[in-house]
Amino acid sequence: MLSLLKHLIWIWMLSCSLVSGGGTTTIKVFHVFESFGTETQEIKNSIVMNYDTEGFLTDSTIYSHSLPLSEKYIYVLGHHEGLKLQRTYDREMVLAYHFEHNKLGNRVSTTLFGTGDTLYWKEFQKYDDRGNCIKQIRYNPIKAVNPEMMPIKDEPGEMIWGESYNYDSTGTVLEHKELYNNYVLVITTYDLDSLNI
Repeated sequence: MLSLLKHLIWIWMLSCSLVSGGGTTTIKVFHVFESFGTETQEIKNSIVMNYDTEGFLTDSTIYSHSLPLSEKYIYVLGHHEGLKLQRTYDREMVLAYHFEHNKLGNRVSTTLFGTGDTLYWKEFQKYDDRGNCIKQIRYNPIKAVNPEMMPIKDEPGEMIWGESYNYDSTGTVLEHKELYNNYVLVITTYDLDSLNI
């Protein structure tokens, strides 16, 4: 019964933070053990989720708290008198997700980082006029780098999704490129016969 109550309180706290818009929610995972008759909780992992003012998740980071900074024994007086082990822990980032949304609230990109800001992958979603996801692509930008395929940007700012068309002198499409975060990841080349079919 106590476990169910803890779960309900956690769900209530999480939903309140989501509804309020903006801010941060932290979920902590503890290791519970008994030492000299006293129940002790040590934090093992935590997840920190940040929300923008519209209530959309902007990033989610998983931390490990299992890196001991120091361990020492202390003598405790009182009801549970005795020698106790006291540990101090630091946290280390394990994984971090960063999210971007469009004006309609649809998630348009997700980026996954690892320890030391190692970029694992980026993912983009493309939506139609009704807000339906029509395309999703995930790639590793480190493997996708090809300077010859990079378009030249004339305008400042960040482009997430774009398309480029190359035409012949008659206006027929010869090549279609889909650009994701300024990398050309999809190229479609059209070979036309003499009948333009």
